[in-house]
Amino acid sequence: MPIKTGVDIVHIPRIARLLENPDALRRMLHESELRNMEPQHLAGLIAAKEAFFKCFETKPKWHKI
Repeated sequence: MPIKTGVDIVHIPRIARLLENPDALRRMLHESELRNMEPQHLAGLIAAKEAFFKCFETKPKWHKI
């Protein structure tokens, strides 16, 4: 099995705008991940999940990651 790495960069102002749409955040992040609503924290979580999807070439199932 080949070893892959994934890196993703998220624009923090984009995440700050997502704070205005709680439904979108709840679709991507688990309730426990939403305890800290700082845009920098959420951006890190989203970037890590997006990198995972790219690395494993899988369709996003946000709550499984």
